[in-house]
This record gives sequence, C-alpha cells and structure tokens, in this order.
Amino acid sequence: MLINNTEGGLRELAASLNGWKNRDDTCGAYAAAVMLAGLQDSEYPDLIPEAIRKPGETDGTKLVAALTACMHGAKRTLPFNVSAGVNRFMKKYAPEYVQLSIRAHFRLLPGKDLLKEEFRKGHFCCLGIVRYRGSRYGNHWVTAYDLAETEKGIVYLAHDNWGHPEAEIPARWVNSVVYMR
Repeated sequence: MLINNTEGGLRELAASLNGWKNRDDTCGAYAAAVMLAGLQDSEYPDLIPEAIRKPGETDGTKLVAALTACMHGAKRTLPFNVSAGVNRFMKKYAPEYVQLSIRAHFRLLPGKDLLKEEFRKGHFCCLGIVRYRGSRYGNHWVTAYDLAETEKGIVYLAHDNWGHPEAEIPARWVNSVVYMR
C-alpha cells in the first residue's frame, strides 16, 4: 500500500534533487534542505529567500550551507540538532506568517501513523536511521516521501542524499523523525 506521493508530487521533487549529494558529512542539513525545498515548492513559495533558493530550483548548495550554519556546522546531528536548526533557519529567513503557521518538530521512534499523516499532507519527513537498528548506511539522515507495506514489512521511500532519490528504507532502521507541523 502506497500513500499518495509515489507518482508525481514529492517523488518527482525528490528525483529533481538527485544532484543534492552529501559530500561532507552534513546529511542532517541535506535531509532538512530537501524537506524545506518540498515545503517551498508546495505550500510556501516565499519560505526561503530567493538569494538562497528560488521555488523549483534544483541547485541546493546555498540552502544546505544556510541550514548547516543554522545547525552551527554540526556534522554529527541528533534529531534535536536538525529540528532546532530548521527552526533557527525559519526564524532567520522565513516570513512571519510562515513562522506562525509551521515549525519543525522531532520524535524518537516514530510510528507509521505519524508519517502517514505527514505524507498525506504532501510533506517530506527527515528520518534518522541508525546502525544499532540494522541500518546498512550506518548513522544517517534521509528524507522520506512515502511508505509501502511489503511482504518484508514497512519500507519508507526516501531521497537519500548520497545520490539515491528512490531509496527504500526499512522501518526497523528508523530511530527518529523531524517533520513540519
């Protein structure tokens, strides 16, 4: 069962951002950049100043740099770092009406219901995946846009900032989520 984003929508946006490849251990900032780009392209076109990213733009270099700065250059990011960094970015750059409408939150060991709800809204969610839960990536961040229930269990379809816009991430690897609400 797929929610609604595998055809067009977030999947299409994730594919267009295929060039957003993490080369410097800032996967939390990359995952958050994809999440914010999706929000800018779908709901809040003025969320990000045009000097950083124009709506629909596929170059994320400036956005990732701005988010990394808002995360205080954190290379090893915990869910709180990603969530707080996104909120710092919003406070610094987003219009006031956006700041009053939406903010980043995090949750440890999220259930599929929270993610289903966010995907139905058309929102990306940053997933923290960890080695101790079986992740072959090690500790890493990806940006999910849908889920599928397969014979092997639930998998999240995600933009992996190592260059895989359609990665399948088993739910058992997920330790945390950062989402916008």
